[in-house]
Amino acid sequence: MRQLNWVTVKRYCELSGETEKAVEGKRNAGHWIKGVHWVLSPDNRVRINLEKVEEWITQGNQSTQKALKS
Repeated sequence: MRQLNWVTVKRYCELSGETEKAVEGKRNAGHWIKGVHWVLSPDNRVRINLEKVEEWITQGNQSTQKALKS
């Protein structure tokens, strides 16, 4: 069975223990990049890419810089 990479903010918060406000802060501060770490889906909901956020957690801003270059 295929694992989902993109989850809602609510589900991400359930999995990570972070608050929705913390997620919004990372997005607004530019730590998480639109189209890489998060997207706005066709139903107008923010979706978080678990794989890319995990890279950001383990590699820090190196992951963000790498994503900006590609």
